[in-house]
Amino acid sequence: MAKSDLRIKELCRARGITQAQLAKALGITPVSFSQAVARNNFNMDYLRRIAEALDVSVVQLFEPEATFKCPHCGHEIKLKIE
Repeated sequence: MAKSDLRIKELCRARGITQAQLAKALGITPVSFSQAVARNNFNMDYLRRIAEALDVSVVQLFEPEATFKCPHCGHEIKLKIE
């Protein structure tokens, strides 16, 4: 699972859709989606589905600099998108 600074709200605004509309496109309830966004905790399959619905790459869902924790060892991994 990835935990980072996702840009979902920003990308929704840029595309003129609400998070509720995105949730509907993903086939989940707006409440479930809102809770997932608030926790900022998604697995890769879910990130792919969100990226596809927003017509962006998975990488574009993240801030240019993000920090992840390895799910296996807990080590912090810094990612810088250039």
